[in-house]
Amino acid sequence: YMQYINEQISVEEAYKAYLRIRENYRNTPSFFLDIAEFFEKKNRIDIALRISTNLIEIELDNHELIIALGYKLEQYKKYDLAIYVYKSVLELRPEHPQSYRDLALAYKANGDLDEAADLLLKIVNGDLLEKDEEEMYYGIEQIAYVELCHLAHSSKEKRFKDLRKTYKAIQTDFRVVVDWNHGETDLDLYIKDPADEIVYYGHNTSKHGGRLSEDMTEGYGPESFSIKKAQKGDYKISVDYFSDRVQKITGPAS
Repeated sequence: YMQYINEQISVEEAYKAYLRIRENYRNTPSFFLDIAEFFEKKNRIDIALRISTNLIEIELDNHELIIALGYKLEQYKKYDLAIYVYKSVLELRPEHPQSYRDLALAYKANGDLDEAADLLLKIVNGDLLEKDEEEMYYGIEQIAYVELCHLAHSSKEKRFKDLRKTYKAIQTDFRVVVDWNHGETDLDLYIKDPADEIVYYGHNTSKHGGRLSEDMTEGYGPESFSIKKAQKGDYKISVDYFSDRVQKITGPAS
């Protein structure tokens, strides 16, 4: 179907072509994300948004697909819609700490700081990890801790006074986080610094203080890299799709 769309002579003709074939691919959820990305690259975010949100009606019970949609909505800065779909994910998968974190970060981006703090606290306090007997999410509480600290200090409002006392500001020059939407999938974060030293799961700290979080091999991430005092120069960020255990009808990982 992408070949057919790419053959069209204009964006308008491509959209008409999408409408002609849409019914044929209603049972291929990744179709809508692929087509949305086409229009996104053409700088027609309005059309990309219209197409991608069709997934809300078609596959609302597929949490992995809805997570991918949430990522897209955040990319388009449609945080209110992202909150809506992440709430659906939380209802479908309340046992996954990532469901709480995704919703918390969308709340934060939307300015709903109280809601974001409540959800991050659930992860940081370990309330959700007690059920994680297989340790699929081991290390996510450390990443959520950094995000809770940032939230507490991103607002000077009085209601966050106690949070600021407990969760001190963490200063870093930069931080990189990778999440993905498929369970039983292993994505690996690689950071190459200006000295050509590579930090990854087999070498998780650098001579200059860069540090990688726990290697998540079964859940949905996240993995993060941070450095307090970065070197001058270019850092190269890469993600390696290491493996997955289940063939997904929803398409490749987002």
